[in-house]
Amino acid sequence: MMEDAALHTALAGEQIADLLALWCEAFNAGDMALMGSLFCVAGEMEIGETKGDAFVVAASLAAKAGDWRASTANECVAISGDEALVESYIFLTGDTGGGLARHHAGRALDRFVGGRDGWRFTSRRIVIDWRLDALEHAP
Repeated sequence: MMEDAALHTALAGEQIADLLALWCEAFNAGDMALMGSLFCVAGEMEIGETKGDAFVVAASLAAKAGDWRASTANECVAISGDEALVESYIFLTGDTGGGLARHHAGRALDRFVGGRDGWRFTSRRIVIDWRLDALEHAP
């Protein structure tokens, strides 16, 4: 029995890491349909002032995203049965126009639920810890 629990936890951790990477891939490609598919039906997302139903927030992001890129690192995953809490670092970089690049860094605070169809986000909250505007091409 102990081996079954350890295997469940290991597989869940890998599936959750894949979902974190897929969220960034969806954000980077502007594929908000993919992003929405990573959430359960009642999923919620919060990024800055934008929060609510994950599908609605994804559509809102698509309208604002422009030339932004996201990446994630250092996932801390706590799995209990078919629920998981995850905290990871997230980096967002984008073009603000006027020759400036904007860099954001912070934490993604995520909740997941596992089921027959695999794991899905139930909520994602991105907290920006710092921002930096810099010249894109220094002389």
